Amino acid sequence: MRPWLVAIAACSAPAPAPAIHNATPAQPVTVLRMERTECLSGCPEYTIEVTNTGSVRWHGIANVGLLGDTIAHVSQADVQRMLAAFEHAGFFQLVGSRNMYQDCSTGHCITVLCDALDAPTTRVTIVRDGETHTHEAPRCYPALDRAEELVDEIVGAKVWIGLRAD
Repeated sequence: MRPWLVAIAACSAPAPAPAIHNATPAQPVTVLRMERTECLSGCPEYTIEVTNTGSVRWHGIANVGLLGDTIAHVSQADVQRMLAAFEHAGFFQLVGSRNMYQDCSTGHCITVLCDALDAPTTRVTIVRDGETHTHEAPRCYPALDRAEELVDEIVGAKVWIGLRAD
């Protein structure tokens, strides 16, 4: 009887191969970088970098409570909220460094010139679909300003900006 059982076992189909799962987590890639520059009256100067996985890197340069680097984390949903805010602000239609924009919110378009002697500028770089998009301007474009403020809010930058005691 045993030889017969061996013959049946030899003729049975092989067990299915185990499913292959990509166990390698997504590699963090910087998708958003926001740099705020100093001004003559002591504006905070810092850089925030956000990756696709939600890692946040703060680098305080001047006039901030936390100088140097620290790391934080936000959810991937928050990363998407930040990117969507820039999309909504028309970020990808802006070109390079500009101190003006078109305001068509009233139904009639006007060109708004942003020029201030003692104003910080913000340089935002976003990587989308492998392409890098950068825009630098002083704070005066309301929709873009709101997107930048959302980044500060979501990553908790207010705590790091703080008040310097120098």
